[in-house]
Amino acid sequence: TQVLEALSAAHAAGVVHRDIKPDNIFLTRVAGRDDFVKLLDFGISKVRAAADGSSRKLTRDGSVLGTPEYMSPEQARGETDVDARADIWAVGVVVYEMLVGKPPFSGTNYNQISYQVLAAPIAPPSTIRPTLPKSLDMAVLRAMERDVAKRFQPADEFREALLGAWLATGRRPAVQAHPTAVAPRLPEAERSAAFAPTIATGS
Repeated sequence: TQVLEALSAAHAAGVVHRDIKPDNIFLTRVAGRDDFVKLLDFGISKVRAAADGSSRKLTRDGSVLGTPEYMSPEQARGETDVDARADIWAVGVVVYEMLVGKPPFSGTNYNQISYQVLAAPIAPPSTIRPTLPKSLDMAVLRAMERDVAKRFQPADEFREALLGAWLATGRRPAVQAHPTAVAPRLPEAERSAAFAPTIATGS
């Protein structure tokens, strides 16, 4: 859930990451904590200006924005003016992979993967791991709604849904096994630390 907290801070600052994937989620040690998560590589992010609706892209035009397996449908369609809900989709894909051990979309080339992202049915995680609660299915599949209007809107809403779904099972998962899904909510200073350094390196 620290990933979603960092995204909440980024989105509040008007920044959309656009390339959330496991390679950009870094587990490190901070202030004695072994489960501190940082988001990396804001190299293709977009800064959205809240005042006038304009935006400033931190990448060049004409390039594919994102990693196919984690790319939202709107990115796969080539839309460039994506918003924070593209990041929500990508986190949903990452959580799906954490739960079942593989991403929901795969293929041998970009076109195959893009087709699946755009049109292939998404199997609920519990169909692969029957011990998973249906509430986790609902949270992950809502994050991966192809209709952006049906996805979680703020990242914090997705975070609360994940925590609620997992805690409802009565189980306490190991923090090291699922660091981004079960870590306690960070203090405000640590939330800023998880986000701010990545802006400096990615801008």
